[in-house]
Amino acid sequence: MSFKFAKLPDATESESEHAYDDMNNLARGLEMDDAATILRPAVAFYTIALERNFTRGRRRELVEAACLHCLLRGQESALVQHAEECRLAEENIQKLESEVESLLSRKSEMELLLSNSQEKINTLSESSRLSESKMQDLLKSSVLESESKVSKSY
Repeated sequence: MSFKFAKLPDATESESEHAYDDMNNLARGLEMDDAATILRPAVAFYTIALERNFTRGRRRELVEAACLHCLLRGQESALVQHAEECRLAEENIQKLESEVESLLSRKSEMELLLSNSQEKINTLSESSRLSESKMQDLLKSSVLESESKVSKSY
């Protein structure tokens, strides 16, 4: 597979293509599933190393391995960060679930209190109606008794 960069000198392009092939072989040897996504940025690192003469006096295989290693460490850092974010999200979910349980428990208590209060209101309303009725009966009796006394006095 050929790997091309725009506007590179022929020598740099040739060395980058060679580095791509070497890193591809290394990635396959390591049985890396995501080698295709890692190789392009790794070769870009290698090309930067070439342009800045970092490869002079160093074994090409070591520079190529270092480029792959840098990317893999970056991915590892991203995975660690993602794992931490997931852990924090899980903690937040657990807190929210706990709050929901507490609120549901309080809701049940309030519904029971409301039901008991409604029963008391109904009982008191009925008692009030009965008292009112008895009061009306007593008033009628009192009026009749008064009328009876008034009639007897005549």
